[in-house]
Amino acid sequence: MTATKATMTLFQWLGRTMGRFRLLLFLMVVSTAMWIAFAKLVVPPIIASAYRGESLPFLNNMIKGQHIHPISYYLQKWDWLSIAYLSNALELWLLILVVSSPTFLRMFRTFAGEATPEPLGKGLAPRGEVVSLVR
Repeated sequence: MTATKATMTLFQWLGRTMGRFRLLLFLMVVSTAMWIAFAKLVVPPIIASAYRGESLPFLNNMIKGQHIHPISYYLQKWDWLSIAYLSNALELWLLILVVSSPTFLRMFRTFAGEATPEPLGKGLAPRGEVVSLVR
């Protein structure tokens, strides 16, 4: 429980110090760099050891066609997958950055208006009507 409080305090402190947009941008850059390091430095040796049958059994069983495909085939496959995952993550980060930007929030509030109880409750059915439909 204390680790969660410490983490929340750190993110709150970073949010106040850097600003929300800069914090998201910082997290995007850090997570992207970590993914690239993982994809290029950690996974290829694991693929190579699984190809040779020297890794964990479940990893060794993932590669069945050693006599059909060379190791470069599996490394190219991983490169393609890691680039696809990276592009999906960057698209998601871009969406998060755009939606959380002050300009977008300002434009959304002028378009949608302020959320008050009156407009929010207009589309809901009265309580009695819902109860009669349930019975």
